[in-house]
Amino acid sequence: ALAARAALPRAAAALGRTASAELYQLAILSYCLLAGWASAAAGLSTELGAFVAGAALARTDQRERAAAALEPAKSLFLALFIASTGLVMSPPFLLAHARVLAGAFLLVVAAKAAIIALIVRAFGLPARTALGVGLTLAQISEFAFVLLSAGSRLGLLTFKLYQLLMGTTALSLLATPFLVRAAGAAAGEGGGASPGATTPG
Repeated sequence: ALAARAALPRAAAALGRTASAELYQLAILSYCLLAGWASAAAGLSTELGAFVAGAALARTDQRERAAAALEPAKSLFLALFIASTGLVMSPPFLLAHARVLAGAFLLVVAAKAAIIALIVRAFGLPARTALGVGLTLAQISEFAFVLLSAGSRLGLLTFKLYQLLMGTTALSLLATPFLVRAAGAAAGEGGGASPGATTPG
């Protein structure tokens, strides 16, 4: 691990100096895929290996160029990931438990928005700004799909609980544009800078 940490910045810098744009993109993508494969071969998750690869690459001076090179693949894999997530959901089950899903969604959004707003308020920002930030970040991250899928594969979640949690996560993501719009209205023109329209990934 120490050898890899020492070699990666030099290798990335050499790649950036000598490789064409296409070769650079292929090399960075191969590095991330290889890290994911190695992590899975070691008994860990593919996602963990890919995350560590990205975190290590972020410590080099090639982080911005690497991020730009991975952007097309990122969009493609994200689309495939969301599609595969939709495939494992059961629409009849979700419709039959619509009230439970709605209640869980409202509970998660309200609790998360309140906690984040209190934290922001503790830093001395106006209450309207704190509420806006809380609403902006109230949704559940897409990474929850990864964790839930891993939990289901390991037998830690029953089918019913897995479907309910997946549905709640999907609802929160679908509601994100409306939450961001509500955050802008909550912050108001006189409540300081708007928290912005970006959400965590």
